[in-house]
Amino acid sequence: MKISVGTPEAMAVLALLRDEGDLVDVYSEDFFSRQPSFKEDPDALFNIDGMDYINALETHPESECRPKGHLLFIFLDNYKREIRRRIVSVYPPLDALIDNGKHNPDFLLLNLHTKQILCVGLGRKNGLFVFDAASGEPVDALGLPDCDDQRKYMEDFTEHDPYDATESLIRALHDLGVAMFQDDHEEATLWDVEHSLKQQPDEDGYYLLIDTSDNPLTDDLYTKTELSDLYNALRRYRKEEQDALRVINAFFPQCERGELSTGDY
Repeated sequence: MKISVGTPEAMAVLALLRDEGDLVDVYSEDFFSRQPSFKEDPDALFNIDGMDYINALETHPESECRPKGHLLFIFLDNYKREIRRRIVSVYPPLDALIDNGKHNPDFLLLNLHTKQILCVGLGRKNGLFVFDAASGEPVDALGLPDCDDQRKYMEDFTEHDPYDATESLIRALHDLGVAMFQDDHEEATLWDVEHSLKQQPDEDGYYLLIDTSDNPLTDDLYTKTELSDLYNALRRYRKEEQDALRVINAFFPQCERGELSTGDY
């Protein structure tokens, strides 16, 4: 991960990203200090006491794990083109992956121990993509690839990641993309279906699918069971989206569904 125009400029870009709230040093006091306590949120991905374990790993004489300060997550805000330009200027291989006419990565994951950078984002049909920044080659970050080189790539990347932050963020983005794709391909929104179910059926017991302004969305007629099944499916997609965003927001509270969805179907 050689910085071509000098460490001072790279450090300035990282400082700017940190000031903008777009950079997280995962294994740091700063990151854990803003997490909830277990009592406040027992289901949270991280909690405020999590750094105690990291400090123990760093100091235990038999531990070879050195998490502190090695893992940086960067959110690439689509509205901050100048910052993206500066990132590319300090690491030119990213020029082929950022603002190149394709979908930008949503996140850069930097491992300072191994000098690896993962580019992670959603592309066509909100499908997950993961690339190695140096080579531009895809990385199977969540599967069990047959290729030993890819398996070793992720093993190296995550060796000092005891809380599985890398996998958690990548998997959450994948799950969010799947749920958004399913949600966006239904014929109505959750609120439309809820509104439709509140109407009276016709004399044969069938319902129209209408939006919240009472405009018909299709010419089809639905049984109450069919509308209820659609409603439950939409609720499930929405829950899956919320669960995934909850993980992403542990790192970047500013990330929202609308920013991460490509809408490219």
